[in-house]
Amino acid sequence: MSTSELVEVPTADEALPEYYRDIGSPELSRALKDLDDKSNLREIEHAVTSPYSRNFLVDFGDDEAWCAFDLDADTISSVLEKPRPSSLYTRWINIWYPFEHQATLEAIGKRYDLSPRLLGTMCSDPRNPKGATTANGSKGSSSFFAAAHQPIKYLRHLQAQAIELEEGWKGWTVPDVEEPAMLPDMNHYQIADEVWHYTSVDWGRKYVCLGYNSVYNVRLKPSEDVDEQLRYQDLPEGKRIWNWLLLCDDRTVISITEDPFPFNGRHFTGEERSAILFLRRNLLNIFLQISKASDTSKKSPLATLPIRKSVGNSHEETLHRPSDAPGLLFYFLFDDWYSHYSLVIRREHRYQAELNKMVGDLLD
Repeated sequence: MSTSELVEVPTADEALPEYYRDIGSPELSRALKDLDDKSNLREIEHAVTSPYSRNFLVDFGDDEAWCAFDLDADTISSVLEKPRPSSLYTRWINIWYPFEHQATLEAIGKRYDLSPRLLGTMCSDPRNPKGATTANGSKGSSSFFAAAHQPIKYLRHLQAQAIELEEGWKGWTVPDVEEPAMLPDMNHYQIADEVWHYTSVDWGRKYVCLGYNSVYNVRLKPSEDVDEQLRYQDLPEGKRIWNWLLLCDDRTVISITEDPFPFNGRHFTGEERSAILFLRRNLLNIFLQISKASDTSKKSPLATLPIRKSVGNSHEETLHRPSDAPGLLFYFLFDDWYSHYSLVIRREHRYQAELNKMVGDLLD
């Protein structure tokens, strides 16, 4: 037997499942990584926590899991157009810095028939100045601020406006304009910033979308703006981030996260890098829990998630896994246990102290 026999090694493209090869995207073929291959985990973990990563795609089933980072809009559109095989029963698409990826969001909007309002909101520019000056020279967010922090003064202001309106009613005529502007020109992120417990729910034929603010126990350098300090003096400390979560009819989960530092021009300070690591802790844990190559034995049992791993392998368990996995992924992305614990549960945190004070005031 010859000792010089050649062993044919498959190329990277040949090693991919037929489904991905049929899409015919060179970029996708280069980017795809086997999530169950332990040799890929370090690179994947770095990509998840890097502030320069833009998006990722994960497909997984019982026997395989694949992921790819930083795909362009055309590639994501091509992936969305081709139906997945039943063996890859769950897909997860995550997008950071949504304003910079409007083409990708439009591809998602076209595939799942998102409402124009929802798609437009997702494409909003977070760099729009908070409290931008309106046509009458006032601050656009002044009514929110006044009502929340100076209610008596605000009510007197409304009363004065009502008297003024009543006095001028006799001479009032219909303005000669085709389409009067009835709504203030307010940015979505401005509303989300002003209204502390603001959430949104959108329901379409192919999706349900939940929008909400998450508060993270991240200590950043306080603002030097006196007005900013006044606005947040009675609110819990931390970084608030807006999120959208979509659960789609083809078992696709889409997570979209607000840019936490939209004004830094992608030049991150050490403090901002540390904050991003904290903001993505739950997401990283979910990512690693999906991988069968990740060793979770040394992690806290509370961080173990039954998205793809289970103790038993009964017929009932395996039968419902394809339908259960997308919902579990959606739930655990929303239920950020790390942030909830550090904000509400820990006794020393200001949020917990404020809640205790409120309960004491009610009982007195």
